[in-house]
Amino acid sequence: MNKLSSISLGVFAVGLVAAAAVVTTTLPLYTVVVLFWIDLTVSLVRRVCQTLFAAPRETVSPTGADPAPEGGNSTLSPYEQGLFRFFSAKVGSISLVDRLPPVTLHNVRPFVNVVLISLFFFIPISAVGLSWKILPSAVFDEFWSWPTPALIAAGVLAVTVKHGLIVRHHTRSGWPTAGAVAPQWHLGLWMLYWVPLWFLTSLHATGPEVGTLLTLIASLVVIGRTIRDSRSVGTAIPDSSEDTTDSESPVNPNYQMQSPSR
Repeated sequence: MNKLSSISLGVFAVGLVAAAAVVTTTLPLYTVVVLFWIDLTVSLVRRVCQTLFAAPRETVSPTGADPAPEGGNSTLSPYEQGLFRFFSAKVGSISLVDRLPPVTLHNVRPFVNVVLISLFFFIPISAVGLSWKILPSAVFDEFWSWPTPALIAAGVLAVTVKHGLIVRHHTRSGWPTAGAVAPQWHLGLWMLYWVPLWFLTSLHATGPEVGTLLTLIASLVVIGRTIRDSRSVGTAIPDSSEDTTDSESPVNPNYQMQSPSR
């Protein structure tokens, strides 16, 4: 089985679990939203880790400074040569563990930024949104009835396999640059995912009976998302010799260790 078909298998596994939720659970759209939120969460964790171990960017410095010629003077500006040079992004790589790719120094800052933003902003807001309206509701108790726990467990397994296959492909064919895998807008989408859950909780608690309509919507969401993800994989991974990322941008096939420098 080639890399394309194996990753597609992971995508269809997630879609299959979501499809099973549509036909077996009492709150199908609610369950589908939760399953895809889990997929997004694992994707964010993977992206954050890949940002740290990403390949070096193509440009030497975001400030536009060229490397100093051998035996010559540095082309860094006076500002960059002063005390604030420690805050400028660096080039070069260091190896932490033999089994992992080297960490490029200029990828440490975006990795730390994403972790701090997540810990102090996105995660607290999402937690408040969930605990304020969703978790204490009777709708949540109905949602968590059988077979939802089994479907959630199967969904976690399918999502783990899907993203594990993506990481394995990257380790064998080269790692993408940080700009190709950084979470970016995915962080905001993850934080706002509790909004449709909140809406569905209110709808099921006080709204009209629209179960058939919500089941239809859940089916369309599962079909549309599975098709989109499978097409993204197909366009991003033409063959094992081509550059690829997680459905976005090409990897850097020349990921070589360098000595730290400016």
